[in-house]
Amino acid sequence: VPDAVADLCFTCFVLHEAHDPVAFLCEMARVAQPYAPVVVLGHGHSQDASASYITDATMRRFAERVGAVSIAAT
Repeated sequence: VPDAVADLCFTCFVLHEAHDPVAFLCEMARVAQPYAPVVVLGHGHSQDASASYITDATMRRFAERVGAVSIAAT
């Protein structure tokens, strides 16, 4: 997929299964157009202990890596 082609990137109940969650999020950001939302819902526990929980620290590392404008958790 080329860079900056999506006007919205969305994942629901998938991120916690990614082997490298930060790389997964960075790929979403790569294909998103500038200022397009990258929406992640429902990350949580995984059967894989190495990716058992997506923490606030993981989300902050992602934000720093891609220069995210804002991150909100509810």
